Amino acid sequence: MHSNTKIRVPKESARANRIEWYDRILDNVIGKLIAEPGKHTVRSSWRCEEITGIKAEVYGEDMPTKDKEILDTPLQYSGIQETWNSDQLYRMDKETEDTKSKLSECQKECEDTEIEIYNVNQLKDKGTFVLQNVERKCNNLDEEFKKIHCNYMKCNEKANFNETVQQRINSLISQRDNLKRELDELKKAADKNNKELIEIQKMITIQEKKNMALARKLKKMVENIRITPELSEKVNTILADPRLTNIKNSN
Repeated sequence: MHSNTKIRVPKESARANRIEWYDRILDNVIGKLIAEPGKHTVRSSWRCEEITGIKAEVYGEDMPTKDKEILDTPLQYSGIQETWNSDQLYRMDKETEDTKSKLSECQKECEDTEIEIYNVNQLKDKGTFVLQNVERKCNNLDEEFKKIHCNYMKCNEKANFNETVQQRINSLISQRDNLKRELDELKKAADKNNKELIEIQKMITIQEKKNMALARKLKKMVENIRITPELSEKVNTILADPRLTNIKNSN
């Protein structure tokens, strides 16, 4: 139970405390009346005024008219005074019992209220514990979310890198395909050139054979015909041509 908990006490409790206080005063006054039953009227009037003031304090505005009339009349005889005292004591006892009953009810209500306050505090403590547990779980989830976000960013960067690599690979593949096409074209051109080269070589071979034949014919003609030294020198220069010599050696 918290120390600063305030319990609201009904107004009946304050009234009961007043009645208990007035009851002690009345016991004192009644004791005096019983001890002095035959005193003169002045003394009795003083007692009556004292009791009247006490009863007015107890009842307030609700004081019965009959009691007011009795209390306003000076007491002449001790018998009347004793009768009034008995009636007053009866009324006070009844009022006291009623007040005690109300006090018991108020006490029960206070106890129930204290139990409710205790239960509410228990629920509050439990709620605080649950709230702290939820906050701790929220913090853990935040940390996990941050880790997931970091992993996502890394995966995203890796995906972007993979995309860049893939683009580079695609570019290299495209270059390779272009080079293959160029290579195929070069091969075709080489084959064509080889064919032309073979044809040219054939033509060269044929021409070399013709040249050899012409050289042999020219040599025979020089040997069989008398020519001038100048022409003979030219013929020797032609026959001494390295190209004709290489052809002879190759044959």
